[in-house]
Amino acid sequence: MSNLISKYNISEKDLYSLGIVESKKKTVGYLEKEKLKAVSLKILKPYNVKFMDLGGVLSEIKEGGFDNKYSVSVPQEEKSEIEKMIQENSNVSKFYKEWWSGKSKKQKWVIAIAVLFTLGLIGNLTEDKNKNSNSNSSNSNSNSASEEVSKKAYRAGYNDGQLNYGDPSAPSYQYFLGNHPEISGADVYVYKSGYDDAVLGKSKQY
Repeated sequence: MSNLISKYNISEKDLYSLGIVESKKKTVGYLEKEKLKAVSLKILKPYNVKFMDLGGVLSEIKEGGFDNKYSVSVPQEEKSEIEKMIQENSNVSKFYKEWWSGKSKKQKWVIAIAVLFTLGLIGNLTEDKNKNSNSNSSNSNSNSASEEVSKKAYRAGYNDGQLNYGDPSAPSYQYFLGNHPEISGADVYVYKSGYDDAVLGKSKQY
């Protein structure tokens, strides 16, 4: 047995308990691990370990593998009690209840206001993000629809222009444009572009 553990004459049962705690630390998150450290200190409290020795004792326990070493010497009934004790003292919910109950009424009010403010801020940020996302989606859909209308105008112009391919006496695009009352504004020029491409024998772009 290591020097510091021998110095404080820690019992096999407590060494087994401390070994169990160390094994549990390997499979839990940061908060649970901190609570398990508190369990180790609680087990060691009766031994009055000096502050200067505490780090060394915990290090020896960590490397000792005492949960396996003393598993046979600790009765099953005591093992169950040890497991229950560790579970109760490392319970995160219990930790928060104890922490909350230790606060004054004024401190509780300050904490509650801070939490509500934080939740409100997060809610506003989320709402703004959703609005921006919806706005971008709407603009994207609008642009896609406008582009499709322009493509239809070009195709209509190209189809009409094919009727006059190579005919120098063919009427202007305006003559055929009258058949397409749905084409207006800037799409008139798109229609003309399609018409001219067809008359000149150019490849269809859309």
